[in-house]
Amino acid sequence: MINKKYDIFTSYFSLAAKHTSSISICPKTPPWFVMGRAKELCCDEELYKRYFRLLDISRDEFKAQYIAQTLSKLDPYEVLEKYNHKLLLGWYKPPKFDCRNVFVEWIHEETGFMIPEATQKDIDGFGLEFFSI
Repeated sequence: MINKKYDIFTSYFSLAAKHTSSISICPKTPPWFVMGRAKELCCDEELYKRYFRLLDISRDEFKAQYIAQTLSKLDPYEVLEKYNHKLLLGWYKPPKFDCRNVFVEWIHEETGFMIPEATQKDIDGFGLEFFSI
């Protein structure tokens, strides 16, 4: 369990892509998205395609493989530090499942820290204090 406060949120492209602190955690991004990408957090493109396009693996298989292939190789506390004051983006609007759901669950299981999903009100309210380090 951690005691430090982190200002990390998740969201989806159509809501938060224009925010300057937005970072994609998807292997595919919209062609108009010009902010950064957290490549080390992105699942393998083939795995993403198998679940979201080909539909030949289950959600549980996707989650297990994403964690095994990508997330388990990372230190979750280093991830929290690196992406503090960021909006981590996926494709789909809640409640639809997205790769960011797996990421949030993994962080919570590993550290006890819960990364919230940003609302429009949250995003509108992010001021300079959100970016202070």
